[in-house]
Amino acid sequence: MSGAKSAAVLFTEKRTPQPSKLLLQDNAELPMKIEYKYLGITFQRNGTYAVHIQKVAAKCRARLNVISMLKGTS
Repeated sequence: MSGAKSAAVLFTEKRTPQPSKLLLQDNAELPMKIEYKYLGITFQRNGTYAVHIQKVAAKCRARLNVISMLKGTS
């Protein structure tokens, strides 16, 4: 497992969780993050997908704007 490509997310409902360390076999510490993107899904510390949903909605709005600009043209 590569420490440079990996990160850890602690799923909790607490506002300030207790800091914890996760170590790999070569004693490299995994960085703790508030949100992390894995396989196209953004995971957040509080267990919601609000950031992921906002990004998907923004992507859809951009595509709908292109379609609405193209309608009525030949």
